[in-house]
Amino acid sequence: MRYGGARRTALGALLLAALAGCSSIGGDQAETAAQAPAAAAPAGQEPGFESLIKRNCPQIEILQGAESYRVYGTPNSNDPFDIRYQANIADTARECSLLGVEAAIRIGVTGRLIVGPKGAPGSVRLPLRIAVLDEKGTPVYSRIHPITVAIPAGQQHADFPHIEDGVVVPIPANRFIGWKIVIGYDPKGAL
Repeated sequence: MRYGGARRTALGALLLAALAGCSSIGGDQAETAAQAPAAAAPAGQEPGFESLIKRNCPQIEILQGAESYRVYGTPNSNDPFDIRYQANIADTARECSLLGVEAAIRIGVTGRLIVGPKGAPGSVRLPLRIAVLDEKGTPVYSRIHPITVAIPAGQQHADFPHIEDGVVVPIPANRFIGWKIVIGYDPKGAL
């Protein structure tokens, strides 16, 4: 159940408008690490520290196998003709900002909910997991966000945005080198 590039572009524009100026500046991590101050000055007092945190904001990775979520008409079914609803992650964005010795990470996700062969317009609750992993893959933040999406009568799909503003993590000595944000649907609550 794929949708065209124009729709994906529209979803991306919706997410970018919702985040209103969020930054997702990337760059070569080795180059960024070389630019990281070696001085032991307190966080937030180093020249250019805030721009360094924004530049090193962890990249987003959509967890393979968790990019879509299906609701079937029959429990434990895997029959594609028994799908009531399917949700997909369409686009993501993130922004880091300095809070003294901590960083706030604002994460945006847009998705689409589609009515399947056994479905009808209505509301569906989606279990979206957002996690922040350090350079060793250890979760520093992990939470399921239950999102309710309604498909209006007469429609076969609905697009939805979700913005998570509540992610605050301590700034690591490596300035987020090797960290990542992992996103996916998590019906069992495990990541």
